[in-house]
Amino acid sequence: MVSIETYLKTNTQSNDLIHIKTIGQLLENRDNILEAPQKLIIGDTSNILFKKDFAGLILKNSILGKPEVERTQGDKVYLRVPAGMNWHKLVEYTVKHNLWGIENLALIPGLVGSAPIQNIGAYGTELSDCAPVVCGINLATMKNQIFTPEECQFRYRESIFKQQLQDKLFIHSVIIRLHTTYQAKLEYKELNNTFKNSKPTQQEIMQTVCRIRQDRLPNPQEEPNLGSFFKNPILDKKTYLTLQKNNPPLNEIPSYEVTNNPQKIKLSAAALIDNCGLKGYQHPNKTAVSKKHALVLTNPQHKSGKDVLELAQYVQTKVQQKYSINLEPEVRIV
Repeated sequence: MVSIETYLKTNTQSNDLIHIKTIGQLLENRDNILEAPQKLIIGDTSNILFKKDFAGLILKNSILGKPEVERTQGDKVYLRVPAGMNWHKLVEYTVKHNLWGIENLALIPGLVGSAPIQNIGAYGTELSDCAPVVCGINLATMKNQIFTPEECQFRYRESIFKQQLQDKLFIHSVIIRLHTTYQAKLEYKELNNTFKNSKPTQQEIMQTVCRIRQDRLPNPQEEPNLGSFFKNPILDKKTYLTLQKNNPPLNEIPSYEVTNNPQKIKLSAAALIDNCGLKGYQHPNKTAVSKKHALVLTNPQHKSGKDVLELAQYVQTKVQQKYSINLEPEVRIV
């Protein structure tokens, strides 16, 4: 058995683990990969909860390299990035080179190859806004595949790589569309208040986003966590209005029309949890809901993944009982 270093410090093990540093190394392990009854592809484990040891082969994406300009078109720059690059390092790289597009996504943990799987998003921006092209090796055929933005089937915290192609495509690089001209997205309330009547640089936006995240979210190095554990629930407007009528406390929860779909309503999962009195809650098994942010579940005493899952299920039950709303995990549970 091989130990897996995880963000949650859960002391998880696997039957076998291979650090894939090049595409050639992946192809060299073709037989092992094809014969493995169970396969799991991971990045730096910043968004995965192991509820038990993994009885199979783990492929850890460690493909590194420098971002390279694929092509330019007017003010657009298409940048190819290796999947094993740290996401925040990429944000810093784009800011340094005066490229607009992902500065709002600063300090999100994880690797570039994991970003399209989750369609990461924060502070008014999603990765899908950058029209990513995803390149990877199909583990069934060991052939290269390229997915256009439309083929990636991006939705809120979803993609084809999280559904039909989960653990079937080893992503080796991502091409993102950036801009050389001013493209600031300041719709998020705190960004709007900070930069009202001004024209901030990428550097200023990135630094502000970093400050917001550091103020609101616990440091995983100090309190092991996976960031936001649950998705914000999205309901049909008719369903939401019915729940609202039958459940007056729901009026206290911030709600928003979904962009480009006014028939859908998004609710704040953090507010649902907080209004159940669970922010800062300490579970008997020593896991906890963060005092800083109700969406973050922490594992300060390095308990098992099963213990963290027990806390998550407790939170789901309390929200369901009070609001008749099911919280869906944003993190992957294995």
